[in-house]
Amino acid sequence: MLSLNSNGIGSKWMTSNFIFEEEFGGIVGVGEEEEVVGCVWFEFEVGGNKGREGGKRRKGVEEVLTARE
Repeated sequence: MLSLNSNGIGSKWMTSNFIFEEEFGGIVGVGEEEEVVGCVWFEFEVGGNKGREGGKRRKGVEEVLTARE
């Protein structure tokens, strides 16, 4: 999700009851030994990231976190 954001793509993690339905598993190709735990939804902003202040993207994680020793 950080990679999507750094490329100007919005995303969110979602867990909803429909992902546990057999029909959903068939649509997305979930195998017998697999289990869905969530979905990542993503979207492209119309016109790129021009809708943000001055066309600037949000700060990356390395710009907002500091390491403690």
